[in-house]
Amino acid sequence: MKNYRRTKIACYLGFITQAIAANFTPLLFLKFHADYNISLGKIALISTFFFFTQLLNLKSFLIKSFFIQFLFPQLEKSHSSLQTLLHL
Repeated sequence: MKNYRRTKIACYLGFITQAIAANFTPLLFLKFHADYNISLGKIALISTFFFFTQLLNLKSFLIKSFFIQFLFPQLEKSHSSLQTLLHL
């Protein structure tokens, strides 16, 4: 059975990168507001965009999981391979 160690490491690094991108900008709201004279409401749209993007990813995951589990139960054993195939 394959270990997929490098694939797991790449996924974890992707999660870390996404967390930095999503959470670092809100920490700088006041700095951006003072330096670039951008309203806090416009800056807050960045976090809102990330939030809705994550919701769309979750919805996509749940829909694909539903199809795999209920419509193709024989493929459930290769669930992770099928998710990769579906570009999840």
